[in-house]
Amino acid sequence: MQKNNFTPLTKEHLRRFISIEGCDGAGKTRLAHNIKTLLLQKQLDAFITHEPGGTPLACRIRQLFKHKAPSDTSSAERLTQEADALLVSAARAQHVRYAIIPALLSAKIVVSDRFVDSTRVYQGYVGQLPTEFIETLISHSTYGCLPSLTFLLDASPKFLCKRRKERQESSTASQTSSVERFDDAALSFHQKIREGYLALEQKDTQRFCIIDAHKPADDIAQQVMEVMQKHLAI
Repeated sequence: MQKNNFTPLTKEHLRRFISIEGCDGAGKTRLAHNIKTLLLQKQLDAFITHEPGGTPLACRIRQLFKHKAPSDTSSAERLTQEADALLVSAARAQHVRYAIIPALLSAKIVVSDRFVDSTRVYQGYVGQLPTEFIETLISHSTYGCLPSLTFLLDASPKFLCKRRKERQESSTASQTSSVERFDDAALSFHQKIREGYLALEQKDTQRFCIIDAHKPADDIAQQVMEVMQKHLAI
């Protein structure tokens, strides 16, 4: 078995690891970039990343994860829930080992657009994979590197459905594609995702901070920065 040859992370390292979670269309990516801008204004070094992805190899794995059905066969083969969870975990192992840990060790504030809670919700709560299976994958793919603060962008599924449609129309008008894997899923699916996140928050209220995602992006960023300043003592 290959040994991990990186310096063990301390509580101080992990205090600077922050994740952003929420349903599709909640504004996670925009918030991450707004946080980076605000941190740079304070002359603080930030590393903004995302999942699945974050490294070249992890991004290649992400392409498999986003796969719906093969275009070159007549079969309707789709990824199983188990395959979903394993692919995400494989990408995460690369992401943590080669991007997140080095950034934390170099004293950066790390902000990840999605992390382990997405796996708990999408493959666990909604996909109904056993909790023990999910937590085992998380344990082995994170090397103990877990966020100390998680912002949960929460909004009604109907509101986010409207936002996702506007995003699709905008991408069509600009001849670019921003349609994500779950954008066209039924409203009931997104309601279940929201339920899963709120259930996680109830189990770990100390780590989670719920943010009203109906608010304007600038207001959300300011609220998040206020919480981060207290959490990081900056």
